This record gives sequence, C-alpha cells and structure tokens, in this order.
Amino acid sequence: MSTKLKNEYLTASTVLDAIDRHWKTYSTPPTLEWLRRDLNLQSTSNVSYWIEKLRDSGLILDKAENDSRAKIVPVWVHEALRQFPPEKVRTT
Repeated sequence: MSTKLKNEYLTASTVLDAIDRHWKTYSTPPTLEWLRRDLNLQSTSNVSYWIEKLRDSGLILDKAENDSRAKIVPVWVHEALRQFPPEKVRTT
C-alpha cells in the first residue's frame, strides 16, 4: 500500500494514482475497501465520493466494455481492453 496521507491533502489526482497503481500491480480493479486503506480514509463513503468525482470528470468509467458489473476502470484501461475484445483473446 502507499504512503499514508492526511485527508486534507487528498486530491482527485491522488485517488486516480492509487487506482492506476492497483491496476498496474494486480491487473484488476481496486475495491472500495482497498482504496480506503491505501488512502488512509476513515470510511468507504469517502472513497465513493472521490470515485463519483472521477467518474463525473470522465477519468474513470463505471465498467469495462462487455462487463455488466460496476468496476473502477480508468480510461487508459478501458482503451487497452477495447483492443482485445473477448472474441479475439485465445485461451489454451
């Protein structure tokens, strides 16, 4: 997890950095609880507030294409996933 932050210094950029870091490390969307701990917040409702702000600004999406579950997906992940739709991914 990242460096502990004081809530008064939290910015949308800091939250987006945490989301990006989680995606780059684990290749999965972070949970609200993971973000709460990583950002040293008191409650997941604080995380939800920032997620809503990032969605409203267009920096993250509600879900990846072809996936019905709501997820925290940065735009760069969404664009990368669009290059590899499920029908083009080969499994062995």
